[in-house]
Amino acid sequence: YMGVHSMTASGSDTMVQSDLTIDSIMQKIKSRQWAQTLRPVNVFVSPQLFSRPRNTAEAAYRLSHNFNFYLTNYALFSLFLFAYGILSRPALLLALAVLSFIWVYLTKQEELRIGTYVLTGPSKTIAFAATAAVLVFLIAGSTIFMVLGICSTLVVAHAVLHNPPVADHEDSKDTGVELVSNV
Repeated sequence: YMGVHSMTASGSDTMVQSDLTIDSIMQKIKSRQWAQTLRPVNVFVSPQLFSRPRNTAEAAYRLSHNFNFYLTNYALFSLFLFAYGILSRPALLLALAVLSFIWVYLTKQEELRIGTYVLTGPSKTIAFAATAAVLVFLIAGSTIFMVLGICSTLVVAHAVLHNPPVADHEDSKDTGVELVSNV
């Protein structure tokens, strides 16, 4: 368990226990209603909804709250940026296509012989997954880290500077939320 400090809407600082395991993360990914939580563009990027936080506690609250609220938008933006990064470099696209075809070919083989070693079942899959991961980082590592850096920077900046939504208000007919404006 990891302890995470969280700022509540009332301004009090609380310690929240979070279970960060691969299983819990996968469960959250599977249970999220991705299509229903995609926020409209006018809510996501409206200039009137951005302001500088008053202090670090407010920045931390905004980061936590907005990250969860706009997670689908952030994931979609990151996916598009990764796709652009790969598609804009034909050599990367070709290398990843060849790697994919090799993966499909090897998964259809009953066993894989490497010198005197014979790999079958899970050991074959693990060996090729590790090899593929190393090859992907050798081939596309700079693109992956560039896109991760850009996405991380933009997501954190957006989450900190965007006013947090206020749920269930009468002005929130189309999105289900009202956003606090700085006008």
